Amino acid sequence: MKYHCLKYRLMITHSKNNLKQDAHGHVFEIELFLETPNAQFFEFSEMEQCMERAMAPYQQKYLNDFPVFGGNTSLENVGEVIWKELVASYEGTPWEPERLEISETPLRVYAISTSRFERRYGK
Repeated sequence: MKYHCLKYRLMITHSKNNLKQDAHGHVFEIELFLETPNAQFFEFSEMEQCMERAMAPYQQKYLNDFPVFGGNTSLENVGEVIWKELVASYEGTPWEPERLEISETPLRVYAISTSRFERRYGK
């Protein structure tokens, strides 16, 4: 199986207590591994459009304002929400999301992957 990996930087603000005056910023780095059927060549721009469609509403925004996070803007919950939105964004395309890594620093990473990816790579 072949994979493409897209990287995206999401600049956000959030607060742990849901108070805007306590907001602080992050640049989340997101890596999305997409299964590519039959090792075909695809334009990255087509894959990036799906990612941009899912990420754009949150770019440079205060995440606590979005009901989808339910007031929980932890790295883990943001990763879960983004994963679901990315999976939906790629529905009906030739690519299938297999793994998401989201980090607030190089040493703080949260990952979600499908069971197929886990069986194949053991990550």
